Parts: sequence; C-alpha cells; structure tokens
Amino acid sequence: MVYPRWSFAYPNADFTQATVTMTQDNQPITTTQATAETGSGDNTLVWRTAVAAGGTQWPTPTTDTAYEVMIDNVLIDGAPHNFSYTVTVFDPMRPLVPPPTGVQQLYLPLILR
Repeated sequence: MVYPRWSFAYPNADFTQATVTMTQDNQPITTTQATAETGSGDNTLVWRTAVAAGGTQWPTPTTDTAYEVMIDNVLIDGAPHNFSYTVTVFDPMRPLVPPPTGVQQLYLPLILR
C-alpha cells in the first residue's frame, strides 16, 4: 500500500525553497507540495501526487513500477543540496511468474505466511 502523501525528512534542513519532481518512465508526474513542517522531529517536506489525486491510496500496479524522486534546493547549514532516489511500487499479492517449482515450491508457502 502506498499512501498519497509522500515525505522527505532531514535533520535541521530548510525546505522553504525546495522543489520536488517525480517521473515515471521519464514522464513527469504532477506534485503539490504542502507547507514544510518544523519544530517536531526532523524538518520534513510533504507532497501529494496526481497519481492518487483525490484518493486515499495509490492504485495497485499490474507490474513493478519505478518512480524517480528528485528534491532540489534543500538548504543544509545554508548550502543547497539535491537528493534523488527511486521508489518501486509493486503488488505483493501478484502471483509469481513463472510459478516456483522444485525446492522453491516446497518452501514458498512457509515464506508467505
């Protein structure tokens, strides 16, 4: 399950000028940033995406889907820093293809419990 609100936290970071960019297969995904939160825990940048717009949950993917996240202009000790990472969304209930055989077939039910 992927929630519609995404976040990125960093100790003592200043997110007031930060921007978030997300892509899937090099196609941009619209994001809407919330006001950066400070004062409790690590400073945190929060955003929503158009993928889950109006919804409470990310749609279940039919295949593993990679999303690139880029966060630019995060000020740490007054110096700008950029961060990028990949999130892969998958359906853990999707059957394995091809189905396991041999020894894997014997142990898979134990792992899935």
